[in-house]
Amino acid sequence: MSKKVQGARYKAMVLLEVVMILALCLSCEAPSPVSEPGETPTVEETPTPTPIVKVPSDAEKVVLLAKEDLAERLGISTEEIRVEKVEKVEWPDASLGCPKPGMVYAQVITPGYKLVLFAKGRSYEYHTSMRHVVLCEEVAPRPEKPPAVEVETPPPPIPP
Repeated sequence: MSKKVQGARYKAMVLLEVVMILALCLSCEAPSPVSEPGETPTVEETPTPTPIVKVPSDAEKVVLLAKEDLAERLGISTEEIRVEKVEKVEWPDASLGCPKPGMVYAQVITPGYKLVLFAKGRSYEYHTSMRHVVLCEEVAPRPEKPPAVEVETPPPPIPP
């Protein structure tokens, strides 16, 4: 084959590849919305999807109890309540991490869950055993160490 024929074939192959690439690129473009003259284009907002929290099968009962309790407190249906968090916990005592002043609780490790429910624009934290639920409205964080107390030392006595 002559160099002239090889060059022509090469050019034809390159041209064919360029055409194929352009055709692929044009087919990948998203169609642009067309509006009539004088018409204001509208932009549809897609709502942010709510993440779906997987509720373990052994927590379904207490999640339902917590939703029913919150629904009754707020005067809404349980369908209006979204589960935001389900965390398995072992509570250090029967207060489920929500001790009430003046109450005494059995000092036994109590398996359960920490639930966060969302309704009416606010989150609510529930602590559960495997059978009971408690709305923890104000859970004060427990310090790991007791706070340091400064004691003022009196000055040494003045010798006579």
